[in-house]
Amino acid sequence: MSSSFLNVQGLRKSFGGHLIVLDDINFQMEAGERVVVIGPSGSGKSTLLRCVMGLEKIDRGRIELEGARYIEANPKSKKDNFVDIPVRNKVGMVFQHYTLFPHLTVLGNLILAPMRARGESRSSATERAMQLLARLGLESKAGAFPGMLSGGQKQRVAIARALLLDPKIMLFDEVTSALDPELVTEVEGVMLELAEQKMSMMIVTHDMWFAKRIATRVIFSADGRIVEDAPPSKMFTNPSEPRTADFLKKVLHVETIS
Repeated sequence: MSSSFLNVQGLRKSFGGHLIVLDDINFQMEAGERVVVIGPSGSGKSTLLRCVMGLEKIDRGRIELEGARYIEANPKSKKDNFVDIPVRNKVGMVFQHYTLFPHLTVLGNLILAPMRARGESRSSATERAMQLLARLGLESKAGAFPGMLSGGQKQRVAIARALLLDPKIMLFDEVTSALDPELVTEVEGVMLELAEQKMSMMIVTHDMWFAKRIATRVIFSADGRIVEDAPPSKMFTNPSEPRTADFLKKVLHVETIS
């Protein structure tokens, strides 16, 4: 067992047995770190987060969380991976397209999982949900349905729903890419607040400027592999790998982020 907070060892993921999306992924993460994953489209960034969340079956490798075996592949069997459900309950994920239940109010969306998955009473879940909504500036929207909210409000509700389960780590998959530019700031503001509270996070984003602000480490992936892993100060000013430098030059249209 590893002493790291999150430990990903030899992770391989393919679709249909031939399209390899992740190939021998290895990295460790300490509690309180904010690891931002960048790279070209199709490089496996979102698939990596889905594997860490336990949403995708892996072909090889294992994942540990807080020193406990969390997910492990069995290459000799076509059966599902070993997944420790109590450990998975420590992982929260927010997706690009909100995934809110349209027939439930904001409050209903938040309290559903604590009540069903953990047996929490409605009164207790409601009290905690209202406190969290107030903290995120959404208390007045508790009785609203998702269709009545702006994109930024929906995404903040999705973040609140994940936080209500008290995760040890939060995964964010392109959570601002579907938003109008003026709504991006409010969602990024919530994530920066979580960063100040030392929440462990893995974030996939195309926003390099936000990556520089929030990351303690940046992983650049391409062709299903980790090409470079470095602090943002180095990644964005003096990357070691030519592949990384070429990518950043194309997406930033400048040599570095100063």
